[in-house]
This record gives sequence, C-alpha cells and structure tokens, in this order.
Amino acid sequence: MPSGAPRLLIAGETFEDLIFAELPRLPRPGEEIRTDQFRRTFGGGALISAAWARAEGLEVDLLSALPPRVGRVLATEGIGYRNLRRPREPHAVTACMSFGPERSFATFNGMNRELEQRIYVALRRAGSTSPFGAVLMAMPPRVCPAWSELQTAMRQVGETAEIFWDFGYDEDLPRRDGFAELLEQAAGVFLNGQEANLYDGPNGFLQRAADAGTLVIVKRGADGAEVFGRPETRVAAPIPLRGIRDTTGAGDAFAAGFLARRLRGGSLEEQLAAGNVCGARSVQHLGGLPRRPWRP
Repeated sequence: MPSGAPRLLIAGETFEDLIFAELPRLPRPGEEIRTDQFRRTFGGGALISAAWARAEGLEVDLLSALPPRVGRVLATEGIGYRNLRRPREPHAVTACMSFGPERSFATFNGMNRELEQRIYVALRRAGSTSPFGAVLMAMPPRVCPAWSELQTAMRQVGETAEIFWDFGYDEDLPRRDGFAELLEQAAGVFLNGQEANLYDGPNGFLQRAADAGTLVIVKRGADGAEVFGRPETRVAAPIPLRGIRDTTGAGDAFAAGFLARRLRGGSLEEQLAAGNVCGARSVQHLGGLPRRPWRP
C-alpha cells in the first residue's frame, strides 16, 4: 500500500433517509403503525462509509449523486466530494422501517440508475487513483466486464490503490456476465452472511475469489466477522453489545473501520476488530452516520 497520509476514495450511492424506528412490527396491508422515534438524515453505503472513515481520521473523497444540503455538511466535516447529480435531477430517497434488530426498506431511485455509468466515466477520465491507498466501490455493478477491464488497466499502469467492493444485496448479480472475474480481480469484498450465501452460490464464486487472492470479508453482526473460508480468522464483536436501536448502515461503518485500520497498517485480525467496533457503535443510535453533526 502507498506510504504517506492515509487517503480513501469512496464511490457509490447516497440517499436522503427517512427512518421510522422502534416499531413493534411491520404494518399489515391497509394498517397504520405509529412511532415516536423518527430521524430524517442522509445515508447510502458510500456516504455512511465516508462519514465513518473521516471520523476515524482518514482523508476521504466521495464520488456520488448527492441530495440537496448534504454538500454543506460534507464540506464542514472536511470530506472532499464530487456531485454527479445534475441540476433538477431527482435525488434518491429511502424509507426505513426498523423493528428491533430487523429492517425493511422502500426506495425511490431518483437518478441513481444513471450513477454507475457516471462513476465509471469519472474514474476513467481521472486516469489515476495513485493519491489514494484504497478505493471502496459501494454499489452493485450492472456491467461487470467494464469494471474488470478498468481494474486490469489500473494495475497495468502501476496504480497501487487497492480496490474493495461492497455490493449490498442484489439477487441478479451472481448471474451477470463477468461477475466471477470481477470478484477475482478485486483486492477485497465486504459481505454479510446472507450476501455471502447468495454470491458464493452453487458455482462457488467466493471460494474461487478467495483462492485467487481476494480478501472476502464476511460480517456476522453480533457474532463478529471473519474471512470467507477461514474460520480461524473470526474476531468477536465488542462485548457487551448494548441496546441495538437501529442497524441501518452498520455494515458500511464496518467497512470504514476495517479500511481505516488497514491503511494505517496492522494485522488482519486488528482490521476485522476495528470494523467490528465501528459497526457496534453505529447500531447504538438512529441512522447510519456518526452521531455528530450528521443531520440535514
């Protein structure tokens, strides 16, 4: 990894988040359920990871389609950003219904369907990621061969930034052309247990990626985290894990903590433990962003 001050580039989706918390259950069809716990904030894997990475002391740049007003918050916190949403284009909005440790979502895409192509073009035009120690792609790719080609081209010209992916849950992704090759060319990928089962599947995609040298990190919530296929790497979650209020963005906070420790050096176990700590801190309050001052 490059020497010097740790710096991270994060690209992916950002949302305006409407969080309805401490619900007793999900409403049935035609039913209304009320709660006194509500938070209007910003979210999305890219923004949440950027916020936590900055809170952990990294220099962070964000490449995303940003909702109104969030740019002022990013500037205040010292997060560099480029907004790929054009004037008058709708921004993405997510409504989260949280009940205990479980969540359900309804999302308006806004212009995010155009975001992957714009991120790809922006990275191609930039021509270099050398200022960064790592790049985190916080989105599911729809055109896997293009990203594999980009990663190969970067290595061929001597780029040293490690490229990590956090796909989220996408049932179509294992069936897309080039997915296996994309996995095998990445430096690492962050998955929860459900995603690991989906993406490994009957073809053993994750095992193939691990055999090729990809670091496949599996987040298991209160059971800690481990490297896929290597149970001896399991690192327990912080004990005691008090009062889970909202699990929104916990996995994104984990990725930020992991990469922050990785860019500063340290063993794999220390990197997993740092991810666990950020994930555990995240679930103690509503919304995925760190407590202060991340509010519209």
